[in-house]
Amino acid sequence: MSHAIPDFHSELLRSAVEGDMAWAEWFWFGTHRDGTQFGMRGVTILGIQADQIEWARLYMEPVSARSGNNKA
Repeated sequence: MSHAIPDFHSELLRSAVEGDMAWAEWFWFGTHRDGTQFGMRGVTILGIQADQIEWARLYMEPVSARSGNNKA
């Protein structure tokens, strides 16, 4: 992704740990090489065993231009 979006950034908005699962809400943003804006929001859910990630789920969706960044 870094080649297509050279200024890619990720911002951790919120996170929580419950037992052997960790949840995180993310905002990814940057600019495509053609000048168009890139923005996605979503969550990761991680299964943790012995202080290592055993499994992971990633749920991301594009941020529409009409809604702006919606970082809150």
